[in-house]
Amino acid sequence: MLNIGGYIPAGLISVATRFLVDAIGLARGASIFASILVAAGATGIKCSSCCPGRGWGLNISVPNPTSSFGVS
Repeated sequence: MLNIGGYIPAGLISVATRFLVDAIGLARGASIFASILVAAGATGIKCSSCCPGRGWGLNISVPNPTSSFGVS
């Protein structure tokens, strides 16, 4: 079975963006579109960090700089 779950929201987002740009203009439409993408990305990163293995975003961890390369 094909995994098409990501294609449906991607198609809806592109069509909605076109209508938004037509309605309010390119600059404002692009700004709103970028804000929505940033919010979705931040939500995905937050969900993956609080629920490892269940989130859809990236599991970001910052290495400890004092333990890198054997520096103590």
